[in-house]
Amino acid sequence: MLVGQNLSKKAAPILSSKVVRTGLARMDRQKYGIMRRMGEVGAGLCVCDPAELPAGMVGVAGFDDITDDENYGNYQYSDGSAMCCLGKTYYRINNSENDAYSAYAPNDIKILGSDTFASEAAANIVGYALHRAFKDGGEEKSCVFVDKYMCSKKRERDRVCR
Repeated sequence: MLVGQNLSKKAAPILSSKVVRTGLARMDRQKYGIMRRMGEVGAGLCVCDPAELPAGMVGVAGFDDITDDENYGNYQYSDGSAMCCLGKTYYRINNSENDAYSAYAPNDIKILGSDTFASEAAANIVGYALHRAFKDGGEEKSCVFVDKYMCSKKRERDRVCR
């Protein structure tokens, strides 16, 4: 498969300059922290950079496979909790340039991934804000982990935000 080729008629193209192994559709050098776009497999999720992965967090089978709709971006914490890795996002609300503005104003929202802007300041110039979930102690995080299910095994964990 070539990069940029649709996986199916419904899937959006893979937007990456990374090499993809023929038949596996798995990126050799993953773009960590980049969320998948709406309409793509794993929408909103990403793969955490292994250097930033919290202790006790392990990717489940298929967590880095862009064709695996059930497990892409999914991890398991050492206590058994199922976790999803959400990529850093910027959002803009109630803006006439948003796609859904005419139908939903003033409740329209547009969400873009971290690969869209070079910095938070660049996003701010065009009216986007960085979601506060991606800031910890003044430091930006490339992704955050959230419980996949409301009843995951444990509510509080140390260092699950990276």
